[in-house]
Amino acid sequence: MNLRALVVIVTAYPDSELLVEGMKLGPLTVILKPFDLTEIQRSLESLVLMTSRG
Repeated sequence: MNLRALVVIVTAYPDSELLVEGMKLGPLTVILKPFDLTEIQRSLESLVLMTSRG
């Protein structure tokens, strides 16, 4: 079985070591705080479309 996690990172600290490590894993989206809720919605909709296409 091939499992893949689709990841969106939301952070207030763009320079943090944790974010750098997370970026190495290949998240699909990084959203910096403060953010607009439509930005979150667009990211999630994009992930749903990606998973529905296989």
